[in-house]
Amino acid sequence: MNNANYLRAAEEFLPTNFPCHEVDIVYNKEAMEGEIITPYLYSEENGIGISFENQSGETLTRIMLIKEVMALKSDLFFIKVLISGKL
Repeated sequence: MNNANYLRAAEEFLPTNFPCHEVDIVYNKEAMEGEIITPYLYSEENGIGISFENQSGETLTRIMLIKEVMALKSDLFFIKVLISGKL
C-alpha cells in the first residue's frame, strides 16, 4: 500500500464527526502487495490513534488524530507528516 493510502484507510475506523484539528503520520514501512495489514484503534487523552501492522507485528504506519489545536487560530487544520525509514 502506498503511504498516501494509509490516511484514507484510517477514515473507515474514525467516529463520525470526530473533531480533528491535527494529524500526525509516522511512516515506518510500505506494505507490500498481498501483505495482510491489521489496523489497531486506540484512544489517547488528546485524540485517537490508529496503528497499521503486518502479520509479523511490525508497525507500518501510525496515525494520530489530535482534537486540540496548538495554534493561534482555532479554525486551522494542520497536517504534519513525519517520514522515517528508507525512501
